Amino acid sequence: MMKNESTQKDKFNNIKEEEDVTLPNEQSDYHYSFLQRYSVELKKDLLNWYYKYRRKLPWRGDEPPFTTSVQLYENKKQVDIRCFFGNHKRDEIKIKNSKSDNVKNNEKIKGTKIMKIKKEHNELSLERCKRLKKEDKDEEKKYNSLSDSLKSENIKSLHDKINNNNNNNNDDDVVDKNNCNSSLLVHKEEKKHNFINNLMYDKEHLSTKGYQIYISEIMLQQTKVHTVLNFYLKWMNKWNNIFDLAKCNLDDVLILWKGLGYYNRAKNLLECCKIVVDKYNGIFPNDLKLLKTLPGIGDYTSKAICIHLYNRKDICIDTNIIRIFSRITDTINYYNSGTLLKHCEKVSEILCSGESNYSDLSQAFMDLGSSVCNNSPDCSQCPINKYCMIYLKSNKKKQHNLFNTKHPEHCNLCVNDRN
Repeated sequence: MMKNESTQKDKFNNIKEEEDVTLPNEQSDYHYSFLQRYSVELKKDLLNWYYKYRRKLPWRGDEPPFTTSVQLYENKKQVDIRCFFGNHKRDEIKIKNSKSDNVKNNEKIKGTKIMKIKKEHNELSLERCKRLKKEDKDEEKKYNSLSDSLKSENIKSLHDKINNNNNNNNDDDVVDKNNCNSSLLVHKEEKKHNFINNLMYDKEHLSTKGYQIYISEIMLQQTKVHTVLNFYLKWMNKWNNIFDLAKCNLDDVLILWKGLGYYNRAKNLLECCKIVVDKYNGIFPNDLKLLKTLPGIGDYTSKAICIHLYNRKDICIDTNIIRIFSRITDTINYYNSGTLLKHCEKVSEILCSGESNYSDLSQAFMDLGSSVCNNSPDCSQCPINKYCMIYLKSNKKKQHNLFNTKHPEHCNLCVNDRN
């Protein structure tokens, strides 16, 4: 009896283990397989869209004029103001382009010239045409003979120069051996000098770029881009680098921060910059753990610094990114869901496989979430709609042939009472 009970318990435990294993596999087959297959194409299409329509901002290294919204509709046809007056229909009237008119006029002039030349040729007598052809042939023969003679002369002169150079080199071998050591030393010194200059440039670049990224990330916490822009420009005019800011008092910082709110951010910002100057020579470290030890830096800001400064293979996950990831993988977007966050981290792992510009990719997702894939999405304008599972489900005509996986009944991501 005891043996039978133990065997039954073992069987029951094995069934439980099998259930635990199969559920995640079913989940991954449905929610991740389509993304895994087309992750490279998705990234490519999204980045192409980003480079065409992206927001131009100073902390992204752009020059003015800056844009705080995605420029999606800049290439639309311009409507003539006359269509808004009168009883007629408001049809779009094409504005005359001076360039196109000029091109047409030039083509007409060229056409008339060609016609005149043809007429002149027709008026010429046959005998005159034959003479002209003979003259052309004679000129070609003369030119060919001259070119052949010039070629032979050039070859001879080149041979003579090579022989002279060889003789000179043999004479100068002794001098070169004596000066060899000195030239090598000079070359080594030049290499060292260039290497030091490059290192200094890299350090300055990392320091200034890291500082710009950090200031923008702290200012953008719970604050919109169009309000941050003016504050950021004023800030950079006063404290251009992290070393200047580290010398300042808190009162000076708070005066410039006035209007942004959440003044504890300004206090932590100043303390953080002072620590970075003292400990890391003004360069933010490429380490998430070290960054999290700094005041006011959490998971999101530490990831943002590493992604945008060191091109870390990762994506900053916020509410916009969660919305996009839940749509492209067909999961229910619950507010403040721990399982959904883990799911989004796995999606970012899939997208961050292989070489790419992950700083631009992260910003591309942000721009997409703020413009197209927002709370009221414009799916027709989305650059990644052909890789979005929810879009493909809603449009049966546009469903992909390979989109055949069925949704499992017991899916951890799609449980209604999940949180």
